[in-house]
Amino acid sequence: MISIVVPTYNRLRYLRRLIASVINQTYTDWELIVVDDSDIDDVQSYCESLENERIRYIRNKVRRGVSCARNLGIAHSRGEYILSLDDDTYLNDTFLEEILKTSSLYIDEKIGAICGRLILVKPHELGREEVLSRFGTRVNPCISPLNGDVISSFTNNPGKTIKVPIFHAFSAFPKKAIQEVGCYSQGYSLSGFREETDLCLKLENKGYKFVFNPKMIVYHADHYKESGSGVRATSLIRYEKNRLRDHPVFLRKFFGARVVYMYPFFVMMSPIRMFFDYCVPRETKDKLKKLGL
Repeated sequence: MISIVVPTYNRLRYLRRLIASVINQTYTDWELIVVDDSDIDDVQSYCESLENERIRYIRNKVRRGVSCARNLGIAHSRGEYILSLDDDTYLNDTFLEEILKTSSLYIDEKIGAICGRLILVKPHELGREEVLSRFGTRVNPCISPLNGDVISSFTNNPGKTIKVPIFHAFSAFPKKAIQEVGCYSQGYSLSGFREETDLCLKLENKGYKFVFNPKMIVYHADHYKESGSGVRATSLIRYEKNRLRDHPVFLRKFFGARVVYMYPFFVMMSPIRMFFDYCVPRETKDKLKKLGL
């Protein structure tokens, strides 16, 4: 069984789409654990209205944040694998099936996470979306040795299953592996900026390897102009504030004294990254990519 853990907060309209994508999976031995982080939407009534015994609802009495919500879902899970998702994501139909196929390819190795392509979409309205991600064939994500930031290329398609040095937030884990390292660390902000990278390094330190399967696709909504919803921060200002708060916590934990130069470099690069991410037109980004920049 695969246990899918989804924290949610004031975003039922997106959660409906995620649940529909889970119900439509070709692999059917799953349970969906929706962890309501004390929101104002009537998530419980919606989950119950589906009349699907594989969908389970848990509610925090007070808001405790994404890491705590994930850990609560894991504690109540019954599956051999844990798939972590956000409420504003959804899956292609064979996602769960591909998790098990990938696992069978590496049965003799110590695999700690299986991830797939992560494609960013801009929801103008549900059912009509603009794909924002740029695509290529190289998948070489890493953690920068200069500032500890994550350099991601999970949108790309190498055409085959490969090992990768890190994984992204919406990955599947053997339950015994994630429990061995104490699940998600809860020392970050409620919206959790570095909790998945923290988990990645904890698993790596225990000797686990990570696998990328391009046939697994998770779509993630880009909606930083919204406010007041989502277990993660959804306004741009709040997101950047959490980056600046959580990153030094992450650096001190895994890089020790190097935080002295890594964090200032991270802060210095933040305006450049923000300008490129939010101000540079997509056509210009595509041209830079073709030049290898």
